[in-house]
Amino acid sequence: MKICIVQGAFFPIPPVKGGSIEKRWFALANYFKSKGHQVIYISRKFKKFKYFEKKNKIIHHRVDSFNNHKSFIISKIYDLIYTLRVLKKIPNDVDIIVSNTFFLPILINKNLKKKIVVDVARMPKNQMFFYKDSARLRANSKIVYKKIINELGNYYKHKVKLIPNPLPIKNENLLLKKNNNKILYTGRIHPEKGLEILINAFKKLIGNSQLEIIGPYKTKDGGGGLNYLNKLKNISKNYNIKFLNPIYDKNKLQKKYKNASIFVYPSIAEGETFGVAPLEAMSYGCATIVSNLECFKDFISNNKNGLTFNHKKNAINNLYKKLIFLIENKRIYSKISYNSQKVNKTHSLEKIGEEFLKDFNYINKRNI
Repeated sequence: MKICIVQGAFFPIPPVKGGSIEKRWFALANYFKSKGHQVIYISRKFKKFKYFEKKNKIIHHRVDSFNNHKSFIISKIYDLIYTLRVLKKIPNDVDIIVSNTFFLPILINKNLKKKIVVDVARMPKNQMFFYKDSARLRANSKIVYKKIINELGNYYKHKVKLIPNPLPIKNENLLLKKNNNKILYTGRIHPEKGLEILINAFKKLIGNSQLEIIGPYKTKDGGGGLNYLNKLKNISKNYNIKFLNPIYDKNKLQKKYKNASIFVYPSIAEGETFGVAPLEAMSYGCATIVSNLECFKDFISNNKNGLTFNHKKNAINNLYKKLIFLIENKRIYSKISYNSQKVNKTHSLEKIGEEFLKDFNYINKRNI
């Protein structure tokens, strides 16, 4: 098949500026290529990346774009401009188009709409009706699947398919971890990620625990801005808490996961749809604690391969109890750490990649 992947307007490919969606699709693109499919990748022009190149058998087209803007309306205008530029780069003879932009499924011509797969990786916000003529609306979690059906109605249910997010990293060796009290968070440094809950819960711990918070804080990268970062640093004073810049190098990030014992993702965002960072941490044996959001239930079973805490009431104390429970119970910690690593099979790039290819093939044959 000839597969065209259109990335969003704000992050480049390869994902040198991060972005969980970008990391996933870049990994999937390489998997599709390894299976003999032709891959055309359209993404944002960034620094020294060429407008056109063929690298590792993937054809890259890049178009000028913008940094993300804190204003929702301006961001959507940027997306529109970017999409209009993208439309000129999509070949007419492609078999499948994967869309990660807001406007592409709306603006693309009628014939190509029959080939487009809309990657619904964020919570629907009453825009699904505009995508009803697309071939497929791919949901990355059960809660997103339900939301799409709620917006479109059962008449369009046949167009919606749940395919989980894959691990963009490959970890074949199961790790026997020791509970060394190293606690890690990776992700955007933004108020909706519940970092104040994490910091205040950590401050209640007594002993040699360490906490590292790694991620982008700048608004152009999806963070909460410098003032928010300084606020977090201020409440962290005199505690063993480190704030590190985002790590985009795959090997360096994997080292952080390997060295951590507990991973915490305390998101309070009702728009959270999956959470790849917890999945990555689990693949390296981190005993993982997440908030009680619906999306995490797709891959975390409380007290079996991870822990969940009530983030809506007494959140700080609830998270503290989960942390101290893991630190003081070595047997439970070891069980959860071991079980967590099973995501290396259930969410492997190969397994999820094959699910996508099977669905792409079905869509392609249906339109012949």
